[in-house]
Amino acid sequence: MTDKKFVSFYSGSYVCPFCDFSIPLSDENYSKYLVGNNHVRKFQQQITSSGNAGYQSARTPVIPDEEFIIELKRCTNSECKKTTISIEGRGADTKGLQLIINPLGPARSFPDYIPKSILQDYREACAIVDLSPKASGTLSRRCLQSIIRDYWDIKNKNTLFDEIQAVKPKVSSEVWEAMDHLRKLGNIGAHSEKNINVIVDITSEEAKILIKFIEYLIEISYIERYKTQQIFHSIGEISQQKQSEKKATLD
Repeated sequence: MTDKKFVSFYSGSYVCPFCDFSIPLSDENYSKYLVGNNHVRKFQQQITSSGNAGYQSARTPVIPDEEFIIELKRCTNSECKKTTISIEGRGADTKGLQLIINPLGPARSFPDYIPKSILQDYREACAIVDLSPKASGTLSRRCLQSIIRDYWDIKNKNTLFDEIQAVKPKVSSEVWEAMDHLRKLGNIGAHSEKNINVIVDITSEEAKILIKFIEYLIEISYIERYKTQQIFHSIGEISQQKQSEKKATLD
């Protein structure tokens, strides 16, 4: 039987929430710690007798009520270099606790040409998605309304319902239906039903799906438009360059 041993390589990877790059994990950019009262122990990767990789501390303690696992993952993308920090509860009183404290919530990093008001509501929706899914859903609904008004230039309508109806000819049927569903879920998140004693809840996982849809809308609107404009601009520059080269040859 092969003895357990600690090794200095990692086989996993993660997608950086700041820049969306897929980053391989290594000793250089990944650390894992067990933190408790009066002690901090660094975890190391190990190869078990079964050949599988796992993590354990150099001295496995009896887990008290208030111990945590802290993970640090530093992005190696030269344009990012940011560190993701997460905490997981391991003690009797902290079991089940899982928090990402940097970035605060699952917000993606979007280009600065996206309107600031949309990005602010989007980031707030991400930051509170676990703490208050209903409030997060309401913010996603507001993001949807802002995108419709700004990108599709739908104005002078009384309600979001009217705005979604107006944008219907401009988007696919699938996108339009998803917009309408988000509107309804946003209403549920913000208001009670007619019976004031019945409040329809949404879970954090459901609120995260709404956030994913907002990310999709940002992609197909602002980001795709920017990419298309860049392609057209590059084609124009190439054409001008070739015309100049042709003229120089004729001269």
